[in-house]
Amino acid sequence: MINIIMQPANYIFKGLKQMRTVEEMQSTDMNEFQIESVVILPFFINTETEFPFLMYGFLKDTIGTQTGVRFITSDPMLINDIQDVATVINKSNAIFKDLLEQTFNYYEVSFKGLICKGGILFVMYDLNVSYIQLLSRKKSGFVFATITEILNERAINDARMHVDIGEFFSNTMSLCLLYDAKKEENDGSSQLNLLATPCVFYSCTPGAKVEFDALFGMNKTVLTEYSDVPYYYFGNYEDTVDIAKHLGRLQNVQYGVIKYVVFLNKHTVILDEQGYDNWNEDYYDSAVILEDEVINDNNNRQMILAVKHRTQYTTVSYTMV
Repeated sequence: MINIIMQPANYIFKGLKQMRTVEEMQSTDMNEFQIESVVILPFFINTETEFPFLMYGFLKDTIGTQTGVRFITSDPMLINDIQDVATVINKSNAIFKDLLEQTFNYYEVSFKGLICKGGILFVMYDLNVSYIQLLSRKKSGFVFATITEILNERAINDARMHVDIGEFFSNTMSLCLLYDAKKEENDGSSQLNLLATPCVFYSCTPGAKVEFDALFGMNKTVLTEYSDVPYYYFGNYEDTVDIAKHLGRLQNVQYGVIKYVVFLNKHTVILDEQGYDNWNEDYYDSAVILEDEVINDNNNRQMILAVKHRTQYTTVSYTMV
């Protein structure tokens, strides 16, 4: 269904100012932009967490033996209609609606504007789905990526992103940032506070529990090799998959891997024993711990993330391995 979405009052998304209206584009000679393709680019601002955060929608597909993530391209024949922007929008609406119907049972979406960059016409949509819909979406190839995945990891799980995605967002940073809607109170200025961008981490759990843990979250655990204080523990994708496969073989059960966005807040990085000595657990909300042990094929040290508060993380997807 198509609905109008009102922007919540707790954040400001300056990226909206980059988007041009149909009327503005209709009065422009589109030949000036040398458009070679039309891309459907939906964004999703998750507001069901303590802090809102941005995600963007792409397509995940497999060509040969390689799985990759790419932009959602609209009908290539729309280049012939590029001077008629309204037609481009109408046909893109239909294509995107068909994709959404294959992915979610319920959703809200609204067209927000157009961006011309690098020979691409981006048709921008504001997409809103509930937490339940996010976790239970059908397998259509439609995937969400966080800003951390887009700019830093350039991948979603083990699927590499097409180079065009990273280049576009790196050169359009206004689409990557959210600001606190409250003005600075200390000095009375109108400067806006930049909201934190969450990281992506993972955990694994037996397949029989994966849906429950994905929906309600994991339990706090005491791991005495790290701390006597209970924390929520996470790992990176490669380590977590390796552990899930190892445990699955030992127990003869299939494991699932759950992906989370995590706000580190006040955090520290522990590289050695001195790092443990400096870890003030009353002050820090999280700690990234690099182990001495190498557990994966990349010859990297295992990384553990310890998180103090349940409000710091939320599930965005899960998969069986």
